[in-house]
Amino acid sequence: MARFQTTEIVSVAAGMLIAAGLAFLFFHDAGSGNFYPPPERRQISKLSLPRLDGTTWRLIDQKGKVVLLNFWATWCPPCRRETPALVELSTRYLAAGLVVAGIAMDEGAPDNVRRFVTDHHIPYAILLPSERSRLNLSSTLQGLPTSVLLDRQLRIAKIYVGAISLATFSRDVASLLKEPAGGARAVPARDEKRMLPQSRMM
Repeated sequence: MARFQTTEIVSVAAGMLIAAGLAFLFFHDAGSGNFYPPPERRQISKLSLPRLDGTTWRLIDQKGKVVLLNFWATWCPPCRRETPALVELSTRYLAAGLVVAGIAMDEGAPDNVRRFVTDHHIPYAILLPSERSRLNLSSTLQGLPTSVLLDRQLRIAKIYVGAISLATFSRDVASLLKEPAGGARAVPARDEKRMLPQSRMM
């Protein structure tokens, strides 16, 4: 299995989920169209995780594309309900420049994840954090599923907590795909886990 920095994914996740309580309040509503303004978007790029097949997926390789990172688990009912929308979304916008990646939060061997991917015909990359980083992420995430939408500069444009509809994802992705490749300088990502409220997993 490919190697990666455990502390790095925790730091990145904390940066992505800054003020998770506020993210829940402002972004959970499926009807909300709010994005972080470009000058306020935090940039990330160092995320590197093994795929189900053992190869390495690197976020930096996706620069220039819109990226949707989805934290999920096979045992999570809202995640299961959301999966068809993610499958359709990844297929619909692949040619336009969207990359979807699912970060599986299941514990133990990835057999259940593999079966789920096969049964639901998931075409996008499924990534596997280590046991230690899963535990750390569990205390950082507000709930599952949580999705983080990044613009073409790998800056955090929007955070969703809970299952989101295909219509909402499609609207937001289409909007980001229209943004120019360049933009205002992003706020650097940093570890702000200590600022997050106590989280719970759905």
